[in-house]
Amino acid sequence: MLVLLGGVTTVVLLRAGVFETAADSEPMQIPAVGSCTDVEETSFPLHELLPVRDCTDPEATRKVTRAAIVTDTDIEVDCKDKEVLFITQGYNFGEYAVAHSCAQPNLVVGNCYTDAGGGYRYDATCRRDAAGRLDRKVPGVMDTQMCNTAAPDDYAAQISFIFVDHLHYVDEAERATYCFVPLG
Repeated sequence: MLVLLGGVTTVVLLRAGVFETAADSEPMQIPAVGSCTDVEETSFPLHELLPVRDCTDPEATRKVTRAAIVTDTDIEVDCKDKEVLFITQGYNFGEYAVAHSCAQPNLVVGNCYTDAGGGYRYDATCRRDAAGRLDRKVPGVMDTQMCNTAAPDDYAAQISFIFVDHLHYVDEAERATYCFVPLG
């Protein structure tokens, strides 16, 4: 009976914050802007820090562009086209909090990528069935129409570019366009 009363008392004191842990009284860990990850997309909240990879690692196909705690704030984190939203839950100075982070594609010219449901998945083999190879990054151009370099009367080439049209990407922050070419 004494053990039961001790357990109930401990639970009540924990809920009241009497035994607050050091981790709960610290600032919430949210993804750092500029950090890269291999997480392609999430539809579920992260309960731990986003796994970070070196941005030069070809597997790290996402780079965090914005991150903020949104609980009890007027801050809105709106992700742009081709960005993915990461939702992190945890404690910020002992209070439950939610953070939103946006991550844009982190792509390397010369690498091959397949479509990953609105994102990019690195393909080290560059197999013919891979979606395409990142051919070039064009600074100062904000239009994917310039990515199709097939001659107007080369119908076979025009058709092959149809398979990579959805991969072309305009990075508004960098003011650059990323162009893909078909494999094979």
